[in-house]
Amino acid sequence: MTRLSLRFVRNLRIPTAVFMTAFVAVCLSLAVVPAFADEAVTGSDGGDQDATANVVVYDSSAENDKSSSEDVVSTDEGSDDSADALTTTIEFVGNSWRYLDGVPRNELSDNGVSLLSVGERAGGISWTKQSDGTYLSSNGVTVKGATGIGIDVSEHNGNIDWTKVKASGIDFAIIRLGFGNARADYYFEQNVKGCQDNDIPFGVYLYSYSYGADSSKEEAALALEVLSDAGLTPADVELGVWYDLENEKNGKPTGVKGDTNVTITGGAPTFAAMAKAFCNTVSAEGYEVGVYANRNWFTNYLTDPVFDTWPRWIADYTGTGSSKYTGDYAYWQCMSTGKVNGVSGYVDINFSYKYGLVEDSGGLRYYGADGEYATDEWVTVAGDTYYFGSDGYAVR
Repeated sequence: MTRLSLRFVRNLRIPTAVFMTAFVAVCLSLAVVPAFADEAVTGSDGGDQDATANVVVYDSSAENDKSSSEDVVSTDEGSDDSADALTTTIEFVGNSWRYLDGVPRNELSDNGVSLLSVGERAGGISWTKQSDGTYLSSNGVTVKGATGIGIDVSEHNGNIDWTKVKASGIDFAIIRLGFGNARADYYFEQNVKGCQDNDIPFGVYLYSYSYGADSSKEEAALALEVLSDAGLTPADVELGVWYDLENEKNGKPTGVKGDTNVTITGGAPTFAAMAKAFCNTVSAEGYEVGVYANRNWFTNYLTDPVFDTWPRWIADYTGTGSSKYTGDYAYWQCMSTGKVNGVSGYVDINFSYKYGLVEDSGGLRYYGADGEYATDEWVTVAGDTYYFGSDGYAVR
């Protein structure tokens, strides 16, 4: 089967009925349907991946503000010697504390059924920046010490009016570029253009399905391909490329291999190997990289010292003005039920922080992830220990 480029298939629009009729007719005429059904692809992580010829139709009716036509994409799992990638659409099937079988949990009703429309969601929580630089939510929570407020988005958010987003006071965005080594986010290039047209600095993230270093390398390859197809360079992606580690099933970190959930084994070293494989591959192309996870994952799974190599983007829905995570982080995702003009329904709200040693005319200070300058305490930074007095400056 001829391999289609990612850019071509992402932009291809074929009505489902027409596509299926043509597909079946061609397969029957070539008498290749049985051959496809018997093929198996060996991935670089080892083991056989079922490569049936079934076409998985992307259910656009389940999304908000989505086109009624289907997208056709091509994936290539395994080595160059394996069978050609199947022309198919691939549904996002992630499971985590945020997703249930690919659907954001905040879009589910109490009985777990997906809500029919964005209008059935709650109003959401809005944020405004105060004159003193703090941020105040519509439910009375104050966040201080943040250097900016932003949103992260994916195809789940549908069509976004980025001009309205900019006017609402949003300082930055982090855009999903895809998931696993499966496909690009359907709205990735549209969201990138919206940010570029409105001078909104942005980063990107890939939702991981990985279960080992080899599958993480495949995910890095997809990320770089999507970025290249979008015409982006490291200079364009000002806020970097983030590796989203959160997928889990039945409370256990889990990867996805074809239609199968794969429990991640090996503990901290496995997660370290996964992150290094992805981050090192992407950073080798000139991109800044970081790791996204929730507080539980950073506390219990992503504990290898290698994770101090990259900035952290932490998800921690405390309902208060700060994360309970005690380590350093560059971004804090504080909720998934935010309300921002220009985005239909809920959207994730994030705050950015610049922490670390800061030198001014008065001397050396340490700005912590909690938004406060260190006072009357010892702080170790990159192996050097400093004492900061009551005035917040390091004692010489």
